[in-house]
Amino acid sequence: QALARLRFDDSVNQEDVDEALRLTSTSQASQNIHVRDDYSVDNKSRIFHVLRDTLRNRAGKSISFGEGLDVLAQKGIQTDVFLEMVNEYEELGVLYIDPERTFIQLAE
Repeated sequence: QALARLRFDDSVNQEDVDEALRLTSTSQASQNIHVRDDYSVDNKSRIFHVLRDTLRNRAGKSISFGEGLDVLAQKGIQTDVFLEMVNEYEELGVLYIDPERTFIQLAE
């Protein structure tokens, strides 16, 4: 339909449909490539990406430590691996965890 509009045409032809199908297929293929690339990252990075995406999807900028553990447990991530990632990323200044270790947020 967009191609028809670009031509100032009121009707869609077969070439427009073929182009739409090609674009859809290309878009899906690029998504598959992105998913495969995501699996090539190390485990701590993968865990961080899940945590980061969770934080970004929340209205607030932080989540409770327990909630972070729960979210990652649902993804099959063990607590000890999560704690290693949190400690490393906190030392790097990427995450901020309060001294009582009750909440996690992305460092600004």
